Amino acid sequence: MAANVTAAEPGQQQCRELLRRDAEAANLLSTFLARRDIHDVSAVQADLCVVCGSSVLATAYVAVRALQSGSIPRLLISGGYGHSTAHLYNSMSRHPLWHSIDTTEGRHEAEVLHDLFLALGVQPQQQLPLELDSRHCGGNASCSKQLVDKLGLAVKRVLVIQDPTMQLRTHASFTKWWSRGVERCEVMSYSPLRPRLCLVCKNAVLTGEEADGNCLPVSAEFVLTGLSNADGNSRNHEIGVCLPQFTLDLTPACRLTIKPKFANNAFISLIQVGESEPGKPVIPRATDSIAAINDAVTNKLGYYYLDPVRCPSQYTGYVKGNRLLASDVANLISKTLNVDSTVLTAVLFTQFGLTIGWKTQGTTANELSYTAIKKEGGPTMPDFQAFAGSTNNFCPLLDINPAPDFDSNPQDGIVDAESATLVGRVPREIPGRPGYFVCAIAPAGGYVKVRKNSGGFANMAVSYAYTVDAPNTYVTCGAGGFLYKLGAVNAAGDAGTDVCIACLRGSYATTGATLCEACATGQYQDQMGQKACWPCQYGYAGFEGAQRCMACFYGRAYCSEGFSPNENLFTCNSARLPSGYSPEGGYSIVRPFTDPTNVDAAMKYAPMFNSCTITSAETLIGFNVSAECRVDAYVMGDLGINGNICSANAALNSISGFYTAPNILAGLSSKGEGKSNVGMYGTLGPAGFSTTIFAASRRTQVPQDRALPTTTLLGLTFTGWGYLGGGDNGLGQNAGVRGVAADPCPAGSIKQMMNGDGVSTPGEDPSVLLSDYCVPCGPGVFCDESTSQASQNCPAGTYGAIIGAKSSLGCMECPVGTYQDMDGQFDCTVCPPNTFASAPGATSCLSCGDGYEVSVAGSNMCNACPAGKFRDAALSDSCQECPAGTSSGEAASQCNVCLPGSYSAAAKSATCTECPRGMYQSRYGAKACMQCGKGTYQDTRAAAKCKVCPVGTFNPTDGAVSLSACRKCPTGKAGTKPGAGACDECNPGYYTNRDGQSSCTPCAMGYFSPTKGQKQCEPCPRGSFTEKPGAKGCKKCPIGFYSSLPGSSKCQSCPAGSFTNSTGAQKCQRCPPGTYSTRNAADSSITCVDCPPGSFSYQYGSTECMLCPAGQYTPAAKSQACLDCPLGTYSTTDGSSRCLPCKAGFTTSSLGTDSSSGCNIKVVLNGAPAPVGSS
Repeated sequence: MAANVTAAEPGQQQCRELLRRDAEAANLLSTFLARRDIHDVSAVQADLCVVCGSSVLATAYVAVRALQSGSIPRLLISGGYGHSTAHLYNSMSRHPLWHSIDTTEGRHEAEVLHDLFLALGVQPQQQLPLELDSRHCGGNASCSKQLVDKLGLAVKRVLVIQDPTMQLRTHASFTKWWSRGVERCEVMSYSPLRPRLCLVCKNAVLTGEEADGNCLPVSAEFVLTGLSNADGNSRNHEIGVCLPQFTLDLTPACRLTIKPKFANNAFISLIQVGESEPGKPVIPRATDSIAAINDAVTNKLGYYYLDPVRCPSQYTGYVKGNRLLASDVANLISKTLNVDSTVLTAVLFTQFGLTIGWKTQGTTANELSYTAIKKEGGPTMPDFQAFAGSTNNFCPLLDINPAPDFDSNPQDGIVDAESATLVGRVPREIPGRPGYFVCAIAPAGGYVKVRKNSGGFANMAVSYAYTVDAPNTYVTCGAGGFLYKLGAVNAAGDAGTDVCIACLRGSYATTGATLCEACATGQYQDQMGQKACWPCQYGYAGFEGAQRCMACFYGRAYCSEGFSPNENLFTCNSARLPSGYSPEGGYSIVRPFTDPTNVDAAMKYAPMFNSCTITSAETLIGFNVSAECRVDAYVMGDLGINGNICSANAALNSISGFYTAPNILAGLSSKGEGKSNVGMYGTLGPAGFSTTIFAASRRTQVPQDRALPTTTLLGLTFTGWGYLGGGDNGLGQNAGVRGVAADPCPAGSIKQMMNGDGVSTPGEDPSVLLSDYCVPCGPGVFCDESTSQASQNCPAGTYGAIIGAKSSLGCMECPVGTYQDMDGQFDCTVCPPNTFASAPGATSCLSCGDGYEVSVAGSNMCNACPAGKFRDAALSDSCQECPAGTSSGEAASQCNVCLPGSYSAAAKSATCTECPRGMYQSRYGAKACMQCGKGTYQDTRAAAKCKVCPVGTFNPTDGAVSLSACRKCPTGKAGTKPGAGACDECNPGYYTNRDGQSSCTPCAMGYFSPTKGQKQCEPCPRGSFTEKPGAKGCKKCPIGFYSSLPGSSKCQSCPAGSFTNSTGAQKCQRCPPGTYSTRNAADSSITCVDCPPGSFSYQYGSTECMLCPAGQYTPAAKSQACLDCPLGTYSTTDGSSRCLPCKAGFTTSSLGTDSSSGCNIKVVLNGAPAPVGSS
C-alpha cells in the first residue's frame, strides 16, 4: 500500500496492515522452507556437494562458489525427468548467457545442469557420474546415496543445494537416507536464495533476497577497442574521454563498481551554447578549428571555460537480479556523468569476451565498444577465452570514417588520408600477461606522432597517406596547452592534424591536460598558453576565468590588475582605479532604446522575458553593481505579465554577469527556464550598452526554438542621474561616455548621494566623480516623478513588494487574512491564530470568539471549531480536541460528557455513540461500552444495564442481543437464580427430566441418584430401600428383612417359616421340610425348629408341624412325613411317636391300622392267618 495513507483512509490503512502482516508471514515461511545451516557457502568443509535438479539457476552459481573455495572437492548432480524439467528448459532458453545450452525435449535435468557447470568453469574431473533416475526430492536423496555407495565413496559430510521452496523437505529426505549404515553422514543444507515479499506502492511484490550473495562474481578490465561516428566526424564524447580503459567488478552481493583507469587527468568536454541563427553557433563547438575558437574569444562571443567536470573516480550501484544487465552499467555511468543523450545498446558475451557497446544520439552520434581483458586467476565471466594479445607493441592507425576506401584499416600502419578519419592508438600491456599488448585509443591530453607521406605507395592511387612510428610515440601536451580529443594524431607541419591548443586568457593547464582550467576567483591570466594564474593585486576578480582583475567604484568598473599591450581589446591602461580609492558597490538605471528582438524565443529560456514587460517606451532596468563588479540586472516597477511576478521577485527574474573589462559585461550562469542557463554579453560605446542575451547549456545543444538571442541597446534615461560603464575619471578613452546630470530622477528611482559628500577623502576628486546617483526605490515605498529627493511610504493596509515602484499603484493592498498597521512596509503580517481579516487592505485583525478559531494563520474569516473540537477563548488560542468519553458539535465552547448507555472511543468525536445491542455502559463519560456478561442480554440500544435471563434459563456467551440467547436449562440441570451464565447440575439425590427447570426434584422414596446432573432417579435394587426422598444411594435391607422388588421404600420382614442371615436380602430363606418357625423377621436359620416326634412338616417355610394321624407315627424329630404303623401294630391317636402292638396272637390286615379293632387277624402258626371269629 502507499506509504502516504492518511488517517482519513482507515480502509487503506487496514488493507496496508493486512498486506504487511501477510508479507511478514510469507517471509517467515520462506525463511523456514529455505533452510540454511551455514552462513557462508564458500567457507564450508564437506566431502561432497549435491545439487538437486530444479529451474533455479542460482543453485549452480552457489555450488560454483563452494567448489572454487577448494573446501569441497567433488560435485554430484542429481535429477532425472520430473515436474521441474520443463521450467528448467524455459529458464535456460530465455537466459542471455545460457540460451545456447541444449534443452532438447527428453534431456534429464542433471544433463542440462552438467552443461551449465562446464560453462561456469567446473572441470569434468570434479564431477561424479550423473544421477539420472530421481523424479522428486525423495528420489534425489535415495538415488544419489545409492550412486555414492556403488562408487565406494566414503562421505562423512555432504552439502545439499536445492530449490528454496524444497530445501527443507529435501534436507529431511537426505537425513533419512544418508544417515543409514555403520558410518552416519552429516547433512548440511544451503538454500541459494530466500525470496522476500516487500510492499511497493499498493502491492506486495516478490523480490530477490537482500544482497546476500546472489550474483556470479565478475572481475574484468576493459579497453576501448572500437570507436565510430555515424556522420564521419571526429567529435569526442564524454564517455570516451573518461573511460578509455576501466575495471569492472561485480561481487557475489551484486555490488557493481566501475573504476576509470585515467580518471585523475580526464575531463568532460567544453560547453556549447545557443546559435545566433540556424546552423551558426554563438559559441564554438569542441570540433571547431583553433582559428574559430580564437575568433570567438576575440570578438567577444561569450566563450568561457566554466568549471570543467572531472571524470568520476568510480561508479557504484547494485545489479538487479542475478546477472549483469546492460541497463545496470548504463545507469551507473550516465547518472554520474549526467549525459542525457547516451544509451547503452548492449552487453554482449561472446567467445572473445565481454563487449559493452555505447551509442550517443543526435547528428554527431558516436558508437564506442569496449572489450574485456582476461585477468589471471580464474574466469571473469562464463565462456571467457584468454585474449592472446600481441608481443608486438606497435599499434597502427585506426580509420573510423565509415566511407568506403581501399585501405581503411591496414595493419601495416598506412592509412589513406584522403578518406580517413584518423584515430591514434597506443599499446597497453595486458594485465597478468607480461610482454603481451592490446591497442587502445590514445588518451586525451596528448597525441600520437605520425608522418605525412606524399606519393611513393605502390599500387595505391592516393596523393598522400599517413604512417605511424614503430614503436608508437605518444607526446604529452606541455604546461599551458591542452588537447581534449581522444586518439589525437599529429604530423609535423600538417595543419590538418591535431595539435595541443594553447590555453586562452583566463585559464591555465598543467602537463598532459585534456582541458584548461579557469582561473579561480581572485586570480587572473591575461596571456595565452600559461601554466598558472596570478593573484589579483586587490583581490578583486569576482568570477572564474578572469582575464583581468576588475573592481567597481559606485557602479563604475576599473582595472585593479591585469594589463595588456592590446589597448583596442582590453582598454585597461587608462582605466585603472586611481590610487587611494576603495572599491564600492553602486547602481545604474537604464532603459531600452530599442525593443528587444526575438522575444518569443527569449521567453522560453529567460525568466525575465517570461515574467516582465520589456519595451523601449516604459521599461526601466536597474543595474545593481557590487564592489567585485558583479552586475544583477532586473526590471523595475513591473508587476508582471500573465500572472507571473516580476519586480516583486527581482532575484528570480534577474540576469547576472560581470564586468570583464571596463566596457565589457558578460555572464553565462544565470538560472533559466528548464535546463537552460541564461547568458549575457554586452559592450559599452558612445551610443549605449549593446546587449545580447542568449540561452546556454552545458552538455547538450540548445533546442532550436531557444537558439535565437535577443538584442537591445540600453542607455541612461534622459531625465535622471546615473552612470553606466566605468573607467572614466577624466583621463581615459571613455571620457565621453557618461550620464546626463539632470533632475528629476525617473519615476521608480530616487537621488542618492554616492560621492562628493563634502567630506575630504584622500584621492577623491569631487569635481570629476559624480555626486548623485539615481537609485531604485526599495520595497515598501514608491517614487513618482514629483520627487527626486525623498520616497513616499506605502500607507498602512498596503505593502510595496516591487523594486522601483513608479507610483502608488506599486503599493498593493494586504490580501485577506493579513494586515499592516505601519507605513512603508514591503510585506504584510499574517493574522495570528484566532484572528482574521475578511477584506483586503486591513490595518488590524479581528479576534475569534468561543467555538471559533482561525485554522491556519492568515485566514479571511473565523472558522467554527469542527465537530469533535471546542474552544473556550479564555483558556486556549485554538480549537482543542474533545477527549475520549466526550463529544461536541460544530462551534462548541465545551465538550459534552457521554451519558450512560453511550460512549466515544477516541478524541475529536462529534457525537457520543449509543451502545449497541448486547452492550451497556452505566457510567458517565465512558470511552467504550462493555459487553453484557454471561447470563444477561440486551435487546435495545443505549442501555445503561443489561437484562438478566429468567430462572430455568442460562446464557453462556457475552454480548447477547436478545432473550433467545437465554437457553432452557437441559435435563439434569436447573437454573435456580436469574442471570445464570450456566445451569447448575442437580446434586446427587436430585434430578430434572424436563428442560427449563428452576429447581431439581428430589428422588422419591425407593429411588436414588448417585452423581450430579442426573436426568432421572434410579430405583433401589432388590434387597435395598430408601425411606426418605432425595437419596444419594439405597440402604440394604437388614437381617430378617428383604425387598423383592426394585424401588422399595422399605423392606418387608421375613414371615414365619422364613429367615435371612445377611443384609441386602432380596428374599427370605424358608425353613426346610421337617422344621418350622413361628417367628417373624427371623434373622437366623436357628429359628427353624425341628418337628418333634409324632409330627412332621413336608414343605419349606412351615410355620407349624402337623401331627401324624392315627395309624401313623414318627419316631424321631425333624420328620418330613409320617410312617404307617407296620403290620401287627396300630395307633389310635394323632401325634403318635410309636405304634401299639396287637394282642398276642393277633395282627393287622394292613399297614396303618388306626384302632385296636384292626387287630382281627389271628395268627396261625404254620398256616395262614385266620380272622377272628372264623372257624
